Amino acid sequence: MLNGLLHFNRRDVLFLCSSPIDEVWIRTTALCCRAAGLKIEVALCGGRDDEGAALLAPYRKAGIPARAGVSFAAAARVRCAIAVTASSGLDRRIFPTRARYFLHMPHSLASLHMIYPADAFDGYDLLLAAGPQHETEFLAIAAARGLPGRRALAAGYGKLDVLSQRAAQRSARAGGPPLALVAPSWGPDNLLDRCGIALATLLADRGFEVVIRPHPLFFLDRAPVLDAVRGLADRQPRVRLESPFGGDEAIFDADVLVGDYSGIGFEFAALRRRPVVSVDVGLKVANPHWQALGLVPVEVACRPLLGPIVAPEVGAIADAVQACAGAAPPLPDETVARFLHGRPGDCGARVAGLIRQLLEME
Repeated sequence: MLNGLLHFNRRDVLFLCSSPIDEVWIRTTALCCRAAGLKIEVALCGGRDDEGAALLAPYRKAGIPARAGVSFAAAARVRCAIAVTASSGLDRRIFPTRARYFLHMPHSLASLHMIYPADAFDGYDLLLAAGPQHETEFLAIAAARGLPGRRALAAGYGKLDVLSQRAAQRSARAGGPPLALVAPSWGPDNLLDRCGIALATLLADRGFEVVIRPHPLFFLDRAPVLDAVRGLADRQPRVRLESPFGGDEAIFDADVLVGDYSGIGFEFAALRRRPVVSVDVGLKVANPHWQALGLVPVEVACRPLLGPIVAPEVGAIADAVQACAGAAPPLPDETVARFLHGRPGDCGARVAGLIRQLLEME
């Protein structure tokens, strides 16, 4: 009888988020698993109570038990066969789950081996690879670090499910000036710190609407440049600041994206099939030994396929943005397939199928 009760309370899958910002990547997979009849639970660590309640509303509406503000220890007490997270850097010491499989869904389409610490993925048994680059990188990392039994499964990218759903529900932007989305990444040599204010000013002077959307770390670190962006937005009505913690808006309307090495450039390319202007600033490096794997990071290898690469000179960047903002042929499927498995919108269903296969192997 006790065994029966324990089995009754056991979940097939626990979806774990170490921060509210990681939730969007697992959303459609959790909902698709529930629709497939699996027993699901969602645990959200950190964040405000009101923020957690808003994020968890879709799960509760679908009948999925969902909690916010829980500790890793409390979440780990949920009996489950599989635990899934889009949060990097976790392992079974931090999150002591007894799940048979601990799966990671990458929260960026960029590389795993350069922009994350060397041990960021040691704790995961399987990787739900967003694109072919992640399969290659994860297996190479595991081999180099002596981690046996690791596997990578072709999954797709959960955030693009959410973005494609929202895109389908939105009305087309009604005319107006062209819109440039400036989306710099983090690091000691990034587009925003190097020349972002001057670039936004020049683009606005040339008749563009400009949205500056910095990487989340700018906000978490309270970077001084954000005050400069806010000041510019106050002076120049064509410029505004968009926080990644406040949702996505500009990605749906932008005519061109300006970035450096941020993964949002790949999201924009896959969702909108519009050009990306890449500014050639310093690499984003969290693993100083990334070259030992002999793999070219996707943000280096594939960005020439998305649009022009220009030097960090404001006039040259603005010229490239103007050239790309007009009519441009859509990026072809074969380009997007270089960094994305499947199509935007099908990740949740794909991963739900993969999870069912894993459960059948238990």
